Amino acid sequence: MTNKVKASPEGQKIIETARAKKGRGTGWASDKSHQALTDASLYQLQNVILPALGISVNKDNPNPTLNLKKLKAIIDKNCIKPPINEYSRVTLTIFTDDSQEKVLTIINNLIADDRTQLRLNDFYNFFDKHKLRTDRITDINWRYFLSGKKLIDKDIFIAFCEVLGVSWQKVIDQKTPFKHKKDSTKATLLVEVLNTFNHQEQKDLVCSNLALSHSPKAFLVINSCSFSRTWMLRRIAYEIKTFGKKEVEVKPEDFLSQSQHTSP
Repeated sequence: MTNKVKASPEGQKIIETARAKKGRGTGWASDKSHQALTDASLYQLQNVILPALGISVNKDNPNPTLNLKKLKAIIDKNCIKPPINEYSRVTLTIFTDDSQEKVLTIINNLIADDRTQLRLNDFYNFFDKHKLRTDRITDINWRYFLSGKKLIDKDIFIAFCEVLGVSWQKVIDQKTPFKHKKDSTKATLLVEVLNTFNHQEQKDLVCSNLALSHSPKAFLVINSCSFSRTWMLRRIAYEIKTFGKKEVEVKPEDFLSQSQHTSP
């Protein structure tokens, strides 16, 4: 996603209240919160990266087994291409550079001890113990999120809101959902306009949720222009076929079967 957002003044108060509820001395009070960054990294791992890796976590299999050699090969590249959806750049870059080195060291040590597999919950435990961070989950972005003075990537903003237990829709500054950089070229502006016409944000939202085993499989479509609504539904249907076919149970035909504006 290319959207950059920040919290509104009212949203900052909600965020601070939520942080206070986490309690003093729990790692949430500091502007350099180890717990916040760990939880946000785990949120990104569980909701974005694991689906992209084809790892299904559900009530019947809450703690799947990871093949260490396959995991090492993926982390060596530190990227997943192509992503299963366009929800976030985190599906392309997995870890920060420092965390990538730490994870590889951990995995290499396990392999050296003749380990071939690792339980997902054990992998989660490494995040807290070794301060592992997924891409862009950093101290500086956490401080920007808290202060509301700087824009950060929307998916990171959402991750921080989720781990705090607040609704990102309620705290986001609606007046500045996106800002062009001063040095934006005509080419980059064209890409941004085409992404809007291509209903990039709507596709990202639907596909990212469809990739989650616990997510709802129904969505309310609101668009004042009936032609644009038809185009948007067709773009979402194509996205499901292209990126999410293996990861989601819903079929595009089921998703669009009740639409009055387009046929499956």
